[in-house]
Parts: sequence; C-alpha cells; structure tokens
Amino acid sequence: MFRIEIHDQLEDAPRKQVHGIIQHTWHSEQLAFGDVTVKPNKDSCAVDRLDPISTHVLVYSPWGTLAAYGRISILSKIEDFELTREELEFCDIELPSAYFSRLVVHPNFRRHGISKMIHRIRVQIAIQNRCNVIMGSAVGKTAAKILQDMGFEILRDTRGFRCAWYETTRTTYLMSLRLTNFFVQQFNDSDNRIAN
Repeated sequence: MFRIEIHDQLEDAPRKQVHGIIQHTWHSEQLAFGDVTVKPNKDSCAVDRLDPISTHVLVYSPWGTLAAYGRISILSKIEDFELTREELEFCDIELPSAYFSRLVVHPNFRRHGISKMIHRIRVQIAIQNRCNVIMGSAVGKTAAKILQDMGFEILRDTRGFRCAWYETTRTTYLMSLRLTNFFVQQFNDSDNRIAN
C-alpha cells in the first residue's frame, strides 16, 4: 500500500528525494524516447516563487522510498502564474485559481494509478480552497489523456517547452479545468462512491 504525505512546505530531506526521483525519471525518459533534450535543470527541485503558496503531495512505496511527487499552488493574483503573456491569452482565469506542477512518478512505480491519485488529491485541495479554475501542463499524450479523463481541456499544444525546472522537445499541452458547481458535485459524489 502506498503512503501519502501532504506538506505545506517541502523540507530539505524530502526535497533531496524529489530531486533524485526527477533525475532518475528524466534519465529513463531520455533512454525511452531517445530524446537527450528532455532534461531537468541543474537544481530541478529548487525553491521557487510558488513554493510559499504551494501544497506538496508525496507518495511513498510500501518499502518507504519516494514513488511520486506533485505540487499544487493556489494563485490569488495574476502575477503568481508561471505562464507567458501569450499563454495567459489562452486561459480564462478567475481568481483564485490553482496551478498543477512538478508531477513526477518514478519509472518503477508507473501504471499503478499514482498520477491519477495525486491529481485527485490536488483537485480536492483546489476545491477546498474555492478555486475557480485549475491550470497545468502535461508533457506527452499519456499525461494529457489522464487530465482529459478528469475533465481538463487542452487549450494549446506546443512542440518543446522550457520552464524553471526542465526542458523538453516533446509536445507539451497547456490544460485547464473549470471547477463548476456541477463538476464539484460530480467529483465529490465519485469520491463518496470510492470511499464506500
């Protein structure tokens, strides 16, 4: 059974574990896709300007090793967004909004539903914070499909992407999900069905 931890701040020890999983994941993706441009930046888990307004979700394997990590930031002003002006033009932003970032699953723990679990936790956090919209980006069709299955829409796709913590030449999808009353009710109902 996987163990989930949720932190308002990411301390040094877990931060080093996250950095290690990011390094390992990108190395395996370089081999899998033959794309040596997929690479994390030097300190791929450095504290950035979103950390103070973020919640960090860590998933540990039954053996206690870090299996996955994801972050959600609650954005209360437009300056908080890590999007370019051009990308912001594609977005229908209502504040407060949430921003999904830094999802990474160790290659040994893929195909266990961990990314879906992290996404569901992050949606719950967004709902609890009364967010109107969730924004995020997905690298590759598989990651985009997982978000689409949850109701996200693709706003834009680009070949190649560069941000503070990685760069890639793979297709990256800018995505959003509007948290309507109907969606929140459906989401909460599905959570109740899962719990029972």
